Amino acid sequence: MKKLFFLFFVIFISFSFGQTKKKEIVANSPQVKDTTIRIVKVNIENFNYDDPTIIPFNSIQAVISEENTIYNSAGIEVKPEFPGGIRNFYAFVGKNYKMPDELGLEGKVYVTFVVEKDGSLTDIKVLRDIGFGTGKEAVRVLHFSPKWNPGEQNGEKVRCTYSLPISLPQK
Repeated sequence: MKKLFFLFFVIFISFSFGQTKKKEIVANSPQVKDTTIRIVKVNIENFNYDDPTIIPFNSIQAVISEENTIYNSAGIEVKPEFPGGIRNFYAFVGKNYKMPDELGLEGKVYVTFVVEKDGSLTDIKVLRDIGFGTGKEAVRVLHFSPKWNPGEQNGEKVRCTYSLPISLPQK
């Protein structure tokens, strides 16, 4: 009876503390990248080597389309731009930014955001501000901003990050 009880106890412990659950990757989880991969059979004899979207690999081709990838604006061919250039952007900010009523307040607010394919600004974040609501005001002005000219990579409009400082002069 003691041996049976001991055997039951060992089996119970092994099932209780055993790692039997498999980790599942859910489509909306951060482990899954927004990349579509299609594998198609190709006849190498009639293959068109002038098509840049198809990469031959023996008798298989892999077509990779990255639709929601966010690029760094420093590494793309055509950088995103405010309509009329950066000087017009700073003129827009100067016109619409409301300074807080604090004496001697000056400095820079550093912001980063994503310029979408349609030119809208999303994911606006304040990296550093000087306090007194200066960062929140910068976010408000950027939400109010007109659409930018989006960045381009390989002739296609892409999402990309953009970072810049906003200088606040002393009142």
